[in-house]
Amino acid sequence: MILGVDIGNTTIYFGVIENDEVLKSFRITTKKDITEEEYEIVIKNVLEENLEKDKVDGIIIASVVPEVTSELEQALTNVVGVKPIIAQRDVVTTLGANPENIKVVGTDIICNSVGAKIKYKLPVIIFDMGTATTCMVVDEKGIFRGGMVCPRTKN
Repeated sequence: MILGVDIGNTTIYFGVIENDEVLKSFRITTKKDITEEEYEIVIKNVLEENLEKDKVDGIIIASVVPEVTSELEQALTNVVGVKPIIAQRDVVTTLGANPENIKVVGTDIICNSVGAKIKYKLPVIIFDMGTATTCMVVDEKGIFRGGMVCPRTKN
């Protein structure tokens, strides 16, 4: 069983994945000003209700909030006993995109594009409606062509 973690500006989204299927998902609020120990308490409580942590074989984290990533990584390691893999921009080699262009997008956009390339018939347009709405395009050859980010506006 894999625990996928998407650290966004507003929420941290967890997905419990087994045999390429999301069995369960849950969220906690992203907080930039709490410690690893505080994240441990929250994670222990949330995980106890959502999965058997001894069945977790791996954890992968994609993050657009660097100031939270290391605290959450260490908290998950301490609670689950598995060191997470942090998604990095080096996965772009599977997208055929210009590495210079990829430097300006978040790992969430990269992970969404790689996942869509694997799961869906190409070409594909991906929308992610989180704190900001993002749109990405992967062409018929599996090459990331770009996208846009539409920030949320306050009324």
